[in-house]
Amino acid sequence: MTRVRGLLILLSAAMVVDTAGYSAITPLLPHFVDTYGLGRVGAGLLAAAYPLGTVGLALPAAWLVARVGPKRVTLLSLTLLGAASLGFALATTAPLLALARLAQGCGAAGLWSAALAWAIAIAPAGRRAEVIGTVTGAAIVGAVGGPVLGVLGDLIGIRTVFLVFVAVPAVLGALVARRPAPPTVARASGLRDLVRAAHDGRVRLGVWLMVVPSIGFGVIALLVPLRLDARGWTAAGIGAVFLVAAVTEALASPVAGRAADRYGPHVPGWVALAASGIGLALLAPRWGGGPASAWTIAVLVPLTGAVLGSLWTPAMTLLTHGAEDGGVDPAFGFGMANLSWGVGTGIGNLAGGGVAEIAGDWAAFALVAAVAAGSAVAVRRMATPRVREL
Repeated sequence: MTRVRGLLILLSAAMVVDTAGYSAITPLLPHFVDTYGLGRVGAGLLAAAYPLGTVGLALPAAWLVARVGPKRVTLLSLTLLGAASLGFALATTAPLLALARLAQGCGAAGLWSAALAWAIAIAPAGRRAEVIGTVTGAAIVGAVGGPVLGVLGDLIGIRTVFLVFVAVPAVLGALVARRPAPPTVARASGLRDLVRAAHDGRVRLGVWLMVVPSIGFGVIALLVPLRLDARGWTAAGIGAVFLVAAVTEALASPVAGRAADRYGPHVPGWVALAASGIGLALLAPRWGGGPASAWTIAVLVPLTGAVLGSLWTPAMTLLTHGAEDGGVDPAFGFGMANLSWGVGTGIGNLAGGGVAEIAGDWAAFALVAAVAAGSAVAVRRMATPRVREL
């Protein structure tokens, strides 16, 4: 059990590296907007580079995990994340920054599929969702380090901070290399099998429970830093808001995992969707009263982020169960989760920026709030016996 716990800690640390690098851009986004003259759409394109990389490599990475095992893919992904951090440190133009973020998204696709597949391979019987929630929660903690990295970059220099950060995935890779690979189980993993698994209602529901919160996070991560910057907040203040948000998400994730194990994934799913719809609606301008104040935003972001983040665990539980019951390697369940996350976050970044540019920030928040609320109603009605069996 000690070895299992130690490996889970190591895998969680690898996930932290990924999410820290991803979320580091949040407090720096106003700086890049000012430096390179980006509008809402340009900022959305820069933010969307990471999820686009994840979308492109999500299923190929899952295939690779099924073929060569999670240990090798974890090592390859950490190497790519280190190279992406180096590129981010040295980039001098917006396109180069976007390219570094794209490479980081590719590395993240491999890491999430490999690390989570490795984690469930060693999970005790009957505690898979809790293990997924624990690892996911630890990964969310990386979003705590991300704003800190961004603030440090603003204070002492982006190049200096990210050149030092390159050493972290290198050290983790060396530690992972010393661990024995998990036993492999041959499973069907062809395209036809994947398409068949996608017809499972649990898989479709899992995909949707990944897409909706990803859209919400995409809109929040893009527009909230810019709104706070417009109200005179510094990178440190913006980073503090998202740091608190990451802590609340990390605390909510294992709770959602235990709820999914006990009641089935649909229960925490529809509850979180309903709560996030309320939070996103409140982030829009107050009815008839102008934009929400900066402090209102600072309070709402962690609360809304917690309920949005709690959807990851039931979503991935549904995806992995559906994939395995369809005879597909569970890595493909996480691959579909990566794909769904990337699509949703990309939509949130790109469409959120476009809608905000045309109609204002309020329209982007109101639109995604309506999607979350409608999804809550639909998921509540989808409590079929097949889903409850989980």
